Amino acid sequence: MDISNFNDLRAQNRFYYECVLANSKQFDLSEIWKNISSGDELYLTRDRVNTSNPYSVAVLYKCPDNQYKIIGHLPKSEKSEDIANILDLGWDKCGEFFFCRIMHNEFKDSEYQVRIQISIKKTKN
Repeated sequence: MDISNFNDLRAQNRFYYECVLANSKQFDLSEIWKNISSGDELYLTRDRVNTSNPYSVAVLYKCPDNQYKIIGHLPKSEKSEDIANILDLGWDKCGEFFFCRIMHNEFKDSEYQVRIQISIKKTKN
């Protein structure tokens, strides 16, 4: 991964990655489903407990009671590995680097499906 490419993306506030959440079946979304809607902000954090994927990145939703709930993970891909590496470097401690939001959500075939978009935040000069 070329760090200068990330700096270029960040300076331009560019779209970075779009995907459907993986592993959302593992989490009970029924209690927060009524609160989730397109455009809602999500948060990314490393999931070091996940032994099946060394680059696991969990996606969190901030509930109305200010508690964070894991709603899924980024699917295994080169992009999610890049995001995991950036999180490991400490570049996104409080959501300063990535902006993650819900693009679309639906309940289909007795399963919750959430499509998300991740972009690089523009730096303030």
